[in-house]
Order: sequence, then C-alpha cells, then structure tokens
Amino acid sequence: MEVTTLRIALSFMNRRFHLSQEVTFGTISRALRTYPVVSRDAPVFKMCRSGDLKGLQAAFSDGNTSPLVLDTNGWTLLHVSISNFVCCGERVVDNA
Repeated sequence: MEVTTLRIALSFMNRRFHLSQEVTFGTISRALRTYPVVSRDAPVFKMCRSGDLKGLQAAFSDGNTSPLVLDTNGWTLLHVSISNFVCCGERVVDNA
C-alpha cells in the first residue's frame, strides 16, 4: 500500500486542504478534505481550554462550529483540550 498526502494552508483563506491518494492492490483512491481554520482565541477553543462541554455541545448542535476546526497552528479541538489536562505525562485534572 502506498499513501501520498499533501496538506495545503493558504494564508488568504480560512480553510486548510488535505489531498490524499492511496494505491492498494492496483486500486487508486483519492480524497480531498477541507478543514475550517479559526483563531486560537475563537470561542470554541476557549470552551475547550475551560472544559465547557455544555457550550461545545450547544455550538455543535446549533451548527455554529465544526468538530473538525483547526487553529492557525493546525491544532484541533482535541489537541487543545488534552493539552490543558495533561502536563509532562501527568494528569493535572481528574474528572472521575
């Protein structure tokens, strides 16, 4: 199996493009995905940093944001959420 991936971020657009091609047993599959890019100070990232799950659920339900959103550094909502709860391999906050 051979996989070729190209990621493009254009500074004048608020989208990131991900083009991939996979060759498996003589079959070629291609995919083009786009991801919205917003500022790290956007409300959705603030909700992730503060652990506001109700706010995130409301934003997703209302269609105000996408779970696939990226910040300008390419971090996802999951990256930001995890970075606030784990430090140096140790769990900072225990939600149990």
